[in-house]
Amino acid sequence: MSVLITGATGFVGSRLLHHLLSQDDDTPVIVLGRDAPEVLLDRIRTAVGWLDVNGTVRPGAFGRLRCLRADLAGRGPFPDGAAPAGLTAVWHCAAATTLRGDPVPVHRVNVIGTRRVLELADRVPAAHLVHVSTAYVAGRRAHGVIRETDLCDAAGFHNAYEQSKFTAERMVLRWARDARRTVTVLRPSVLVDDRPAPEGLPRHPFAVLSRSVRATLDERAARASAAARPPGTALSQGALRFRLPGSPDGSLNLVQADWSVRAMVRAVAAHRGPGVLTVHVTHPDNTPVRAIARAFEAVHPGLSVEITPRIGDPTRLEAAMLGDFGFMTAYSAQHRAYDRTHLLACTGDLPDPRPLDGAYLERALAVPPPGRTAAGS
Repeated sequence: MSVLITGATGFVGSRLLHHLLSQDDDTPVIVLGRDAPEVLLDRIRTAVGWLDVNGTVRPGAFGRLRCLRADLAGRGPFPDGAAPAGLTAVWHCAAATTLRGDPVPVHRVNVIGTRRVLELADRVPAAHLVHVSTAYVAGRRAHGVIRETDLCDAAGFHNAYEQSKFTAERMVLRWARDARRTVTVLRPSVLVDDRPAPEGLPRHPFAVLSRSVRATLDERAARASAAARPPGTALSQGALRFRLPGSPDGSLNLVQADWSVRAMVRAVAAHRGPGVLTVHVTHPDNTPVRAIARAFEAVHPGLSVEITPRIGDPTRLEAAMLGDFGFMTAYSAQHRAYDRTHLLACTGDLPDPRPLDGAYLERALAVPPPGRTAAGS
């Protein structure tokens, strides 16, 4: 018996691997990654070590890992040992999450990479395939309840990432039907963590945006200092005003990453198959966009965030931020909810995630001091 994971150094994959290495068993874990095996193992040790706040990783757990070099978006055969006869589960967590720029690399990783994983799974017909998709395969649909069985492109997509994950999910469903395989499709919403990750480790989207805002504020403060601005004028003359296009009463579904991984593992264990089970790994309550904006203001003194339906004259800073971080702006007008029927049926007595209050959001957006590293965290 063994388990295979793609994307084990990513935001979801590293947390899944931490969970698996914390279990009291000796199931071997095969990790596929683009790095050389020794580099991949070092990255895993760093990520899992930082996540292991409570010391739950079992002694000698890293000895269960077999790291293999494989480019999912490339060509050529997989390395020997990638699909042993005793493989019982394939967790496909690897994904490109870029929301702007050239869509070709996103397609290669998310679509071609998924097709390659299916080819690998063909070699182990008894393995349970777990495909980590996203709740945002719903695309531009802004209202109503998104059912776990919904998969429709009629509303279109905000970006190449959404479209690629939609295409990959359709491909997985067709493969499962034709091959009569057991497949669990997991659709998490926006995963967040209230423990800011140090340099070198993957971060959630709002943490990335928060760091960009901090860099901009620091740059402005440096310019103001160089210009010898009189004391007491920073807020009135130097405040960073950022307008966010969207609905003032819009909301996003954010969910805690640690809770999500526990829910994912339970959902997969509950799905005995055969066939496909699609599960929304989402929070029962959406987070108002206004609450996210207030958290940004609390974390970054001097920042003023205004949510407005339309921006006719974006500043250069606003234009740059909107270009780099369209994720937040593209979804700020949503009013949709997510069906959790399959999730609740599979997770048993797992309590719902805690509410995402202002204090949690502020911790999630906090920026570690400069120079902090993973080893020193």
